Parts: sequence; structure tokens; C-alpha cells
Amino acid sequence: MISIDNEMVEYKKLFCPDQLKQIYFECALHLNDLNELVEYFPNLKRINIKFYGGPVRYDGPNLSNLKIFEFSVDEWYDDHNAFHVMDFCPSLESAYINGESDDEFANMAQKNYSLRNLVIETVSIRLSNLAWPFLRKLLPKYPNLHNLAIRGEDAIRDIHVKELVKLLPKVELFDFRRCDNITRRSADFLSEYCRESNRSIKIYYDCEEEPIDWPKLDTPRESIVYGFDFMKHCFYKRFSCLPHLIDE
Repeated sequence: MISIDNEMVEYKKLFCPDQLKQIYFECALHLNDLNELVEYFPNLKRINIKFYGGPVRYDGPNLSNLKIFEFSVDEWYDDHNAFHVMDFCPSLESAYINGESDDEFANMAQKNYSLRNLVIETVSIRLSNLAWPFLRKLLPKYPNLHNLAIRGEDAIRDIHVKELVKLLPKVELFDFRRCDNITRRSADFLSEYCRESNRSIKIYYDCEEEPIDWPKLDTPRESIVYGFDFMKHCFYKRFSCLPHLIDE
């Protein structure tokens, strides 16, 4: 495992092929650099990386062993293709996408049956470009999704929650805190829906008095955490507070 705060320009001199399983980048890379990185380190299980340079196609090898993908866009580039890259991650179980816009290269016909946990965070107004029509097409790509968080995004509203439960037949938890347009109406609908359908779906949203048993957002950052558990260590944090390394 390695955490880097500048470009890893000579990684072939520093590491043997296949050696690394986790990489955390503080610096921003161009998406084209990922191709060579994955080819040299095919056993990556987690990667946390920030990209710059506008939308380009990923044309490298599959990230066949990747379980956790954490992707951020440099604040000066509001178009990128995280969901397109996820199409090359057949074993991906958890993803945290920060600052993404509608992805022109994502293959909407391709399914990922491994993904269980997805966080989409767009806290910058300038980067809030995801639209509900795109999300409606995107989310069915992940039919076994259990936990979905969308934070700081205007695309999700109360009127969309009814459709979400149909798009995601396995969903068990929605975290819509910091979504101004998700209100008590969604919680009331889900309560009634679960009674009628015999499903169990939790929802967290911005309410006046948040129950004390809800998991807290913005927990303190820990550089190293223990146990390869995305829900425990990553799901409820801002992207900037994700751990550098997860010791298995």
C-alpha cells in the first residue's frame, strides 16, 4: 500500500510489477496515466485518485481485482468519466465519486452485478452537473446496489424516490443528507412502501432533529484504518476525509 502527495513518476524504479494493492494519490493525474499504472499493477484492490484534463476515454486493461474505487475531479475540470472507468472494473464492490458530471462514455447497457455501495458527492455548485435523466439511465447498471448516497446534488428530489425503489430492487439504504430537495415526504413514502412491499429501506435526510442513532457525517479523518470495510470507513465521510490506507 502507498500514499503519495506528488506524481509517482518513477514507480517502475521503486516497485516490482504486481507489488501494490492500494494507491492513494494526493496529486492530480491525467486519466491517460491510469492505463500504464493499471498494466503495471494489475492486482490493485483499492485506488483513490484525482483526475484532471477533461473527458477522455479509458482504453487500458480491466481493473479486474479492484474492489474500491474513489474518484475525484480536479476543481477546474467539471467533465470526467468515472462511470466509464467503472465499466472496466468487473469485481468492483464500492465506489465513491466526487465532482462527476453526466458521463458521455459510460455504457448504459453494461451491468455491474458486484457493486453494492455507491456514493456520489457534488459539494461544489460549479460541479453540480448531474441530471436526473442521466441518473435514471445510470443506476440500473448496478442492479445489486444495496447502499446509495447522493450528497449536495440538486438532481434528486422527493418525486424521484418512488422511481428509485423500482430502479434498484436490492437497495436497503438511501443517504440523501445535504440534498435540499429530499424531505420528510420521501421518508413517509418509504415507510408506507416498505409496509406494503415487505421490503426494508432506511433513509437518511436533512431533518430538523436528526436521530442520534443515525451514523454521523464528517467523522474525523483517520490516515490508516483497519478492516477492508467501505461502509464503516468511507461511506459516511466527505471525499477529503477518506482514509489514506485501509489495512486488511
